[in-house]
Amino acid sequence: MNKRKVIKVPVKKTIAKIVIKSIAIFFASALSVVGAGSVVGVKVLDSALMAGLLGLIRVIESLARGFLDDGKLSLKEVDEAFKKE
Repeated sequence: MNKRKVIKVPVKKTIAKIVIKSIAIFFASALSVVGAGSVVGVKVLDSALMAGLLGLIRVIESLARGFLDDGKLSLKEVDEAFKKE
């Protein structure tokens, strides 16, 4: 029988990792469209907010799907959610 080794990680550490990576995703997504939004006539702040929020929504959806599988979020699932974005 194959048993996977489970490493217990404190909840605070997992939450801190999610928050820090979420901020990074928001800015990475927002900054990538600043120029494109201004070219088509959308305000810079509006285009940055939309792109940043869309990046966060994708990550939140992936985290929710990982949680639905077994009712827990492992660091591996957290890392995979952020790598998709």
